[in-house]
Amino acid sequence: MSAIIRVIPNEDFPVLQKYLTDPGVVLVRQDIAEQITQGNPEQINEISLDQYNFGGEPDIWMDFVHDTRHFAVSAIQREAAIAAYPADAITA
Repeated sequence: MSAIIRVIPNEDFPVLQKYLTDPGVVLVRQDIAEQITQGNPEQINEISLDQYNFGGEPDIWMDFVHDTRHFAVSAIQREAAIAAYPADAITA
């Protein structure tokens, strides 16, 4: 599998973080949620789908790089030929 890097502007990050705080997330567009709940999308917001298996595989795979110690950082640096961060320069 391969992945595309998308750099998120700092001002957009809080919006994504609002929805992507759990390890398994199903995002539902509001208009679809309104249709499946007969106009009451809050009825399904924040419910837990125990034993949900993403239909075998999720629609997309995503990694959330939230600090410089993230697993993806070394792969990004290798691919882009960027020098590794010095150990004392790593910040969260």
